[in-house]
Amino acid sequence: MGKKVLYSDIINEVKDRLNCTRDDARRHLDAISASIGACLAKGQGLQIHGLGTFRIKVRKATIKRIHGTVFPIPERPYVTFLPVPEVVKSLERMLVESGEDAWPATTPPAPREDQSAPE
Repeated sequence: MGKKVLYSDIINEVKDRLNCTRDDARRHLDAISASIGACLAKGQGLQIHGLGTFRIKVRKATIKRIHGTVFPIPERPYVTFLPVPEVVKSLERMLVESGEDAWPATTPPAPREDQSAPE
């Protein structure tokens, strides 16, 4: 794919688009980030026009067993993101232009040595 976009890259992009100083761009981005974080921390979903929707879901409580020891894992929230169709189409175009014709296929992990392959 491409390189990771850094916080400083976004600051520069905001600075150029708004024709403002780096400090002003940083304050704008920090305010937006804080607002998004506050919504998610309250358990609220968030829809950003042209980007997508953030939702809070709850993962059920479960029990992990490691070497005979039981570890209860409590119910916990997590964030999901669903991009708008335009973002998905843009990503698909980028993959085609890069020579890949589809999203990378996910393959199941190889069985560990102490496990046999499922039949």
